[in-house]
Amino acid sequence: MIRNIAGNRMYLLLSNGIIILLVLELIDVFTSEQFVNIMLYFILAVSLLGAVTTYMKRREL
Repeated sequence: MIRNIAGNRMYLLLSNGIIILLVLELIDVFTSEQFVNIMLYFILAVSLLGAVTTYMKRREL
């Protein structure tokens, strides 16, 4: 159950974030090289957030 809650939040954040980043890249807010770096850091941040959320929820139980 904890994994499902954390997973749902992660997928929602990841999908919304990727859409926003793609739109920003299409309107030339940043270069293609910057886009790749931003995507890398964004995916890393979402993964860390999911791990922290799972850890915090387990401690509550």
